[in-house]
Amino acid sequence: MVRIVQMESPCKLNLHLEIGKLRSDGYHPLVSIFHLVSLSDHLRLEIPEGYPPGISLNMIGGPEVEPEKNLAWKAAELFMELSGSRFPLQIRLEKHIPDGAGLGGGSSNAAAVLAGLNFLFKNQIEPDVLFNESARLGSDIPFFLKSGAALVTGRGEKVQPLPSLPGLPVVIVVPECHVSTAEAYSLLDRSGSCSESLDESIVRHYLEGKPEEWPFSNSFESVIAGARAQVGEALEDMKSTEPLYSGLSGSGSAVFGLFLSNEAAKRAENKLKKKYSKVYAKKLIEKFQTWV
Repeated sequence: MVRIVQMESPCKLNLHLEIGKLRSDGYHPLVSIFHLVSLSDHLRLEIPEGYPPGISLNMIGGPEVEPEKNLAWKAAELFMELSGSRFPLQIRLEKHIPDGAGLGGGSSNAAAVLAGLNFLFKNQIEPDVLFNESARLGSDIPFFLKSGAALVTGRGEKVQPLPSLPGLPVVIVVPECHVSTAEAYSLLDRSGSCSESLDESIVRHYLEGKPEEWPFSNSFESVIAGARAQVGEALEDMKSTEPLYSGLSGSGSAVFGLFLSNEAAKRAENKLKKKYSKVYAKKLIEKFQTWV
């Protein structure tokens, strides 16, 4: 019997991101608050009959990458390893989340493949095992398997679910420049801007305060804005629309603003579209897995 599942693969924003100094294991510790956003890729997984075991990936849109290097492909390989079985798998990935923008699109795709295959195989892999093993592919991936909002620590593998803010309007701008994660960390290390000590207690402001009162920040913001003039300009342009809160997501280049109402978000979207080609008016969401 042919088995098929379709799902949305949403991106995330870093409402707060503090980066610590490089550890001896080659990773930077972090304290971050992640939240899912309705800007999504679309994923279709099919296990057909009569085909030999193996993976095929049809990607529509997005950067040109060898299929075997795509995180969705790697996630399928990981699932086969964990399940101890190989099977024919056809992946259709329709990309809408911009690449190299700090929105976690690739990590979301990987998590969606893992969750979708586990759904098709009736939860053959224990959720905790899937969660822990997913970090082998990327530090952001465990978050997408856990919840809509979370305090994320360690190198990204420690995820503490938080109450989400579903429905809050958000506008995202992606300037026409690419920021690789490796370059962003290199710039941060050279600047000496990594935190000496990380403060996890800052999460109380998310739990108790209003977005317009959040004292959040992003360790990458000043160094990326300095290296990419378009990012610095986009940050200022976003602030000019008077959001409740705004900032850089991840290591950029995406800039976002949260708004009190759909009307305020629409005004901001219209203003920003006069200057930028990639402007997305979306909402914060609380659910990652939606099966069709």
